[in-house]
Amino acid sequence: MAETVTFYYPSMHEIRADGTIAMHATGHEGGWRWTGERTFSPDAADYEFWRWVISQRERWADASFFSSDDLPSIQQEYANRAA
Repeated sequence: MAETVTFYYPSMHEIRADGTIAMHATGHEGGWRWTGERTFSPDAADYEFWRWVISQRERWADASFFSSDDLPSIQQEYANRAA
């Protein structure tokens, strides 16, 4: 089975009028490559996390993205910071 991974591009985002974050993303899923966006609505449980990610976007300036494999450590950093 092919690995599933998403690449998030925090510097390539928009915040829509309703507050929804739309972030450019690409990935591999089930042997297919895709390009599009991931959206995070204000009522999503992890919305504040994604707002923080966008505020930290300069951290990924050199590579311009991070992968879903990086998410656990980034989420832990956020949790430690917010505590």
